[in-house]
Amino acid sequence: MHTTIIISQHEFDYGEDILRQHLKSSTFPWYGSNVYDKQTNQLLQGITNMSIHSIPSTNNSSSSPTLLKVGIFGITTTSTPSLSNPGPNISFQNIISTAQNMISTLKKEEGVHIVVALTHVHTHQDELLVKSIPEIDLVLGGHDHDPVSFQSLNSTLVLKCGQNGYWVGQVDLDVEYEVMMMTLQEEKVINGGIPEQRIKQDSVQIYPSWYMHSTRRVSNDPMIDDIVLKYRTQANEELMNSIKDEKEDEPFLHGLELDDTLATIVQPLNHHDDGGDGGGGGSV
Repeated sequence: MHTTIIISQHEFDYGEDILRQHLKSSTFPWYGSNVYDKQTNQLLQGITNMSIHSIPSTNNSSSSPTLLKVGIFGITTTSTPSLSNPGPNISFQNIISTAQNMISTLKKEEGVHIVVALTHVHTHQDELLVKSIPEIDLVLGGHDHDPVSFQSLNSTLVLKCGQNGYWVGQVDLDVEYEVMMMTLQEEKVINGGIPEQRIKQDSVQIYPSWYMHSTRRVSNDPMIDDIVLKYRTQANEELMNSIKDEKEDEPFLHGLELDDTLATIVQPLNHHDDGGDGGGGGSV
């Protein structure tokens, strides 16, 4: 089991320093292949660029590998600076060029059989991504609040499970793999009597099945509830004290709970975004 998260704009809500603390203390990878530190011109420290996982093959054919290699990378919305608070030191690279670089490394250099893109962008950007880069085999996305699933013209599956963990996605991939011997006609030596050069070429066919399971009747984990309550109570107290000290002239804020208060304060800041790009969407 591979536990991971795709970084979203919300991870920057409390600024770069707080995010760096979370990245440092985490025991699981955070993907964000297009999230860069301007000072170093490198990937933001603590973020995973890509990873490769080997899965045992159940195919007994002599031409099939004993292990299938799965490559994973992540893409974060480039609208983050206008939606959150990443600060002046963080940049968000173009999602298409970033994905092309990831594909070049994973497919050509590392020889992976399956490429999975974890994304936190709008659905229309997912559509553009798989249209522009057909080598991506599966997109697991977030950001938009509505559950969405579709296959592109090149059969790439895009699955986005909505917001707040209301659905849990499941994808099963039926993979057919074959190694074919291909002849390079241009390498054939006519007069030398040397046999024409032959190379191996992998043929991978992927047939996905996918599901969205409602979590409506799934009970909360009591241990997680206790942790959430602890920090929610602490955040409520600190926020209310801050508002009391600084916002005495705005009594409409008094008595609101944390979520309502934040929504009241932040709403005017986000009305100018790029077509509603304030969404949550689930992490993967």
